[in-house]
Amino acid sequence: MTIATYGNPAQATNVFHKVELLKHAGPIVCLDKYAKSFTLPLNKSDTISMDRLVPFGYDTTESTEGVVPESVSIDYENLQWAIKEYEHLVRVSTKKFRLSEQAAVKDAAPLQAEFMRNVNELLGWNELKSGTSVFYDTAAHTASSQVDTALTLGRIRKATRTLDDAKARHYTSVNKGGVNVGTVPTEAGYVFLGHTNSKSDFRNMPGFIPCAEKGAGKTLPYEFGVVEDVTIVLTPQLFPGYGLGAATDGTKLGNGVNNDVYYGVIVGMESFGSLTLAGFDSVQPTILDGPVKGADPTNKFVDIGVLWYQAFKILNENWLTRLEYAVTANP
Repeated sequence: MTIATYGNPAQATNVFHKVELLKHAGPIVCLDKYAKSFTLPLNKSDTISMDRLVPFGYDTTESTEGVVPESVSIDYENLQWAIKEYEHLVRVSTKKFRLSEQAAVKDAAPLQAEFMRNVNELLGWNELKSGTSVFYDTAAHTASSQVDTALTLGRIRKATRTLDDAKARHYTSVNKGGVNVGTVPTEAGYVFLGHTNSKSDFRNMPGFIPCAEKGAGKTLPYEFGVVEDVTIVLTPQLFPGYGLGAATDGTKLGNGVNNDVYYGVIVGMESFGSLTLAGFDSVQPTILDGPVKGADPTNKFVDIGVLWYQAFKILNENWLTRLEYAVTANP
């Protein structure tokens, strides 16, 4: 384990240490905002079980007088979903804690909170990327290792058609436009979740409407714009698969050998969920300062630990679909 230790400050007469931290890159979290939220009660189980009704099919057979129709049963689909425990520990030497100008113990708390949010976002993204419905960059490609083409409107239409066929529910409603000159009405539709490196290819896409040109109404968290019936949500934490595509020719972003594979997951309402444990919706780091028998008998360090419970789950495979594509290197 790495410990934050005290370094003797060899102070010079021409140096002043300002006790103010510079800004750093914090987490950008959006997936939880689009997930259906569930809470697991304490002391019940580590797994939540839910049922879904299986709809009746269609039967256009005309009834026959005096004949009792054949009965059908009511069927359910069961979904079980286990919550997982996660933890993170920061250790600071007591010498640094008591003598250093840097407030390492105090600063550990917000860093722990950011760590939790980053981990949760990655857990959610990994779950969304595991969906069974997938469309690659072109109709001719059938694997991530073949990806070499930027996202097109045609592939988005192909993906949303499958959601329409599955009767997926729309996230957004019709926007009739605003009073400002130049605003554009938008359709009801789904949400596309992806990486910010896709921005330029979306801007070049026919029919793309940036947020600034949308009509009246609220924008979604981290919304970038709209293409037909799909609202585009992009953040830098919805990571691509680095170097997982076809051999690069320099026109697409890659690792120098292969193209990076970017994922765009188009979701309908209640297609995936977020599960937390009751009482852990607001987790505070635990600070342990004091001698611990055996482990720290002379009180040489301070521990700042955090433990939480989280899980994401695709609730309906038919209500989301994944697009895999490359991103233009020099847009």
